[in-house]
Amino acid sequence: MYATIDDLTKRQDALSIAQLANDSGEAIHTAAAATAALAADADIIAVVEQYLTDASLYADSYLNGCLDMTLAANQTAVQEHVCRIALYRMWQRKPRGNGDLYRMYYEDAEKWLRGVQQRKLKPG
Repeated sequence: MYATIDDLTKRQDALSIAQLANDSGEAIHTAAAATAALAADADIIAVVEQYLTDASLYADSYLNGCLDMTLAANQTAVQEHVCRIALYRMWQRKPRGNGDLYRMYYEDAEKWLRGVQQRKLKPG
């Protein structure tokens, strides 16, 4: 997995992430509650980690053979784009505000991955 929950919260506010991953039916309204949920709620953690794993596998489909995968796991650019893919896919399961922003995140990430795959861009 190229990115962790911590990597994701560096790029998107905890409240948005927790709301996208929350399936409990109980609303999360504050940043403090979201941060707590991302640290301790096993269901929310599992959802976020699954989407990060799926996004990492998706990135692998582009990056496989293009760069040293051990090195790539520590590269900020790869983490950034994996996080963007995960956010968009989490948003897809619960569409609400910011759809254009999340879609743009995804499209930018996919464009970047294609560029790396075609060796037009360097990761990192």
